[in-house]
Amino acid sequence: MLALIPDAFGSHGGISKFNRDLLTALCSHPNCAEVVALPRLMPESPGTLPGKLTWVTDGLGGKLRYLRAAVRIARRNPSPLGSQPPTPNHLRSCCPAVSSSSGQEQQPSTTYSQLTAEVPRGFDLVICGHINLLPAAFLARRLLSRVRGHAAVPLALFMHGIEVWEPHRSALVRSLVRRVDAFVSVSAFTRDLFVCWSRVSAANGLLLPNCVDLTGFRPGERDPVLLKKYGLSGRKVLMTLGRLLPDRPKGIDEVLETLPSLIVDFPQLSYLICGDGSDRPRLVNKARSLGLSVSDLALTSDLQPPSAISDLPSPLVVFAGRLPESEKAAHYQLADAFVMPGYGEGFGIVYLEALACGIPVLASTLDASREALLDGEMGLLVDPRNRAELRQGFLQVLQQPRGQVPPGLEHFSFPHFVKRCHAIIDNLCPAAIACS
Repeated sequence: MLALIPDAFGSHGGISKFNRDLLTALCSHPNCAEVVALPRLMPESPGTLPGKLTWVTDGLGGKLRYLRAAVRIARRNPSPLGSQPPTPNHLRSCCPAVSSSSGQEQQPSTTYSQLTAEVPRGFDLVICGHINLLPAAFLARRLLSRVRGHAAVPLALFMHGIEVWEPHRSALVRSLVRRVDAFVSVSAFTRDLFVCWSRVSAANGLLLPNCVDLTGFRPGERDPVLLKKYGLSGRKVLMTLGRLLPDRPKGIDEVLETLPSLIVDFPQLSYLICGDGSDRPRLVNKARSLGLSVSDLALTSDLQPPSAISDLPSPLVVFAGRLPESEKAAHYQLADAFVMPGYGEGFGIVYLEALACGIPVLASTLDASREALLDGEMGLLVDPRNRAELRQGFLQVLQQPRGQVPPGLEHFSFPHFVKRCHAIIDNLCPAAIACS
């Protein structure tokens, strides 16, 4: 399988996490010989990779470079399993072993900057991990079909959310979406919006919701070091975690605007905002304009030594900045309630992670986050446009007990994700699997 993806290993965020899980699941398919992945971005070391995965870094560094790499792979085909590149022009992971969402350590693998010997049979499936990569995916598919000398290799488009909710700005991409063999969406909400404008048959759509690592995210006591760091000792804590971008509203504005009335009922209330992005300065200024005391950790750490940070008075709003993946669970465990009543979630892995940590969750009725909560079965859903309903929702989740993981969360476990993924592959590549 050839996977053209925006990012995965060596990156962060919801899409990269989904792609890491996807590649791991693909490699675990019993009939899989090799998965060749071409990432568009990789800001950090990829770490340890799953077995059967060839991680090609030729496409990093620009759109044209990425397109050339996709063409080169399609023309030359992947290296056979177990072969080593003949030159030192390859990368080997130097990071410690990492865990997949299954909780099991993944086996070391080599990452290649160049592909070597050919596989006569070529690829059986092309995966396009983002709508913006469709031109490269179609070009690669066309070249692969020439290598095969017969029917076109199946091409599946994977969709995550807001990027496919409205017609794509490129006429070429709008044309290409009608020619994919199948599309895979993380939510029915995103699927329906895509079908509405693209006029692609809904029958070509498959669902593969995000998953959560139930071994890495679990209930736990609040970390006293983090409580001191953020000035949250003895406080009731609302929490939001996500990228702070203006085109992906997380409902943070609505939470900030409701805080002044919430502290009437919960005088010791604080709001912990984890994540970073271009919208962060505006949100900081908005919190201050509302008369809320603000601790901006990125700014504070630049101006004061760490010892001074812990001596700050308890703030009403804390901007913690971007968190390493390894620290997310400990931050969820600081919260009394996880709240993200937004407008732009294509699914929302963070809701699952908070629930796995036993934190009550509040989400929105206006986007796909309702599917992450199984339509309200695992958490509270509110309309963020209705301020009275929103305030009542905050009060309700703040009074719910911590430490209880809803039984329905097993629906989104990694083993279930793998089963769904394998079923999709069996559906898309029946002939190849029969030959295996």
